[in-house]
Amino acid sequence: MQKAYYKDYYQWSENHWWFLARQSIVLRLLGLCPGTNKNMVVLNIGCADSMKKISQALAPEHWVHLDIHHQTVRHALGHHPNSIGIQADCHQLPFKDSSFDIIFLLDVLEHLEDDENVLENLFRICKQGGKIFLTAPAYSWLWGRQDIISNHFRRYTKKGLKTLISKTSFHLEKISYFNFFLFPLIAFYRLILRFYSSVHKIVEFAPRMNGTNNPGGVSPRGSPIPKTCIQENRLRRSVVVYSSKTVISDFSINNRFLNIIFFYLFQTEKYFLKKLNFPCGVSLMCLCKKK
Repeated sequence: MQKAYYKDYYQWSENHWWFLARQSIVLRLLGLCPGTNKNMVVLNIGCADSMKKISQALAPEHWVHLDIHHQTVRHALGHHPNSIGIQADCHQLPFKDSSFDIIFLLDVLEHLEDDENVLENLFRICKQGGKIFLTAPAYSWLWGRQDIISNHFRRYTKKGLKTLISKTSFHLEKISYFNFFLFPLIAFYRLILRFYSSVHKIVEFAPRMNGTNNPGGVSPRGSPIPKTCIQENRLRRSVVVYSSKTVISDFSINNRFLNIIFFYLFQTEKYFLKKLNFPCGVSLMCLCKKK
């Protein structure tokens, strides 16, 4: 993520409908109840989200927070002072084999250059019977300014993410799109925003970065790609980038009324996801188990 947005991101993770509803969905699908599961050892990778609701279900002293940025680790420890904070690159995880019962990778995979390598490392450090819960943004055609601010490498499709998981030894227990009820509104907003955004094309060869040629998907022709994550377009040797104007985060568009409405619409999905999979959505969720 761009450094200028870290402070705001920490604040949004405390009270924004998207973060709060996502935590409710995670808790429901994992079957975690407050005050139970206290003996579990949990790894939270990409710890900018304070995860208050989830921390109530798991004892903080059994948490390990990992992030590549020192300030993010300090932020996590501020909310969980009895937990362990580690600054490290998750492409090279500094843990012994079979160390964790649950691993959270919430909207982190899209930030990683070599996502397949990271998942293989997560399998190594996950205990037998342990689980990994990951979420990721869906559909490359929804690529927008939030992807740019967050320095994403890609967005995923369900098929692409399943293919990626199948290359590891994890057993896939559940995979589904979510943020389904708000999907039409958010998709319309993203596409309208793209139409009015100031863009220009660079008609030249852009070398693909190592590790980005995975089946999870790269941005399609015509999708804006951040300068920090330029990839080769297989269909056409051109790259689309945003102009140098200030990019505003989608999270900043929020008020108290919308926060309440969107929170209840989004978090209601947890009752459906327990029994079914949504056919589309703004994001993807995936629950895997090490057998």
